[in-house]
Amino acid sequence: MAYSYSDFPSKVAGNTITVPFPFESRAHVSVTVGGVLVAANKWSWVNDGLISCLAGFPAGAGRVQRTTPDSSFAGQLVGTAVLDYPMINSNFTRALYILQEKADVEADRQAQINALGQSVTDSLVTYATSLAAANAARDTAITKAGEASASATTASTQAGTATTQAGNAAASATLSQKWAANPEDSVVSGGLYSALHYAAKAAASLASVVNGLASWIHGATSKATPADADEFPLSDSAGAWGLKKTTWANIKAAVLPTRLGVVAQSITDWNNALDNGWYMGGGAANAPNGDPGWALGNVEAHGATGWRTQTVHLFTVDGSADTKVWRRAQDNGTWGAWYKLQLSQAEQDARYAPYRGITISTAAPSGGANGDLWFQV
Repeated sequence: MAYSYSDFPSKVAGNTITVPFPFESRAHVSVTVGGVLVAANKWSWVNDGLISCLAGFPAGAGRVQRTTPDSSFAGQLVGTAVLDYPMINSNFTRALYILQEKADVEADRQAQINALGQSVTDSLVTYATSLAAANAARDTAITKAGEASASATTASTQAGTATTQAGNAAASATLSQKWAANPEDSVVSGGLYSALHYAAKAAASLASVVNGLASWIHGATSKATPADADEFPLSDSAGAWGLKKTTWANIKAAVLPTRLGVVAQSITDWNNALDNGWYMGGGAANAPNGDPGWALGNVEAHGATGWRTQTVHLFTVDGSADTKVWRRAQDNGTWGAWYKLQLSQAEQDARYAPYRGITISTAAPSGGANGDLWFQV
């Protein structure tokens, strides 16, 4: 662990830098980033253990470091001055700080030497390996030279073969280069092309697929009513944007709330049926006329909060003679009373049954029976 400095990661204005070491004076503390001294107007002291980064503080890893003056003691005897403990302690402290800073410098230098030594060691190992290979090649060459000298004819033949093979190797190297990097649409041999050519074609093909996707979808056969099992592609945001699929049934379940689905939404209190949709409840609170039976109804909600209409009928006990239909409204957040609706012809006939006959005449009323109406004009 260093005694006189502390390294820190990249900072920005508003960040702080910890000063973990003691010092005689703040003037002995400096800040560097990338080995370059940071101007004093780019940082300021919060307290003796903390520095604040100001506007313009440079980016990059840095170091806060103490450099104690070593040209003089902290205190000196002059004339008839008396040597006291504070003066001795300050001199000891300054000497300690200077020794710590020298130790840190030596530690850094030793780390650099160790790294350099490792590099030299690695280089020597590589050199030794190469030298061993060279020596083996040399020994092989000497052996081959001895074999060649045994027969001039054989040596001459081998020399010719070697020359031919060298030419073949050079030609193979050139051909290999062509197979790898010949320009697009440039034939290498036998109507075949380079790897670069096929890579370019693959990229162009992919771009064609991506760019043509919209037109393919637009040109596909239309299906007016999707089935629940129909599938749709999607890019999964929770799975690194990988390709996934989902069904029309899943889309409907995610997009349409229950109150707008195939079956009405169950409730336990009609005061809670507030949004547009269809609802049902058996024995739900605040039902029409306090009826404990099953009720089915719809809600029409206004855009403003607190304004809506509920229309509900008791569908298990209704009939043409009594449709059991009730309605109420919420006005500015307050529910009104349920009132009954008469929707069937039977209900209307029963309502007006007492009025069996209507007569309009200039004559005075005469004849008729109870329930008839006579209008004299």
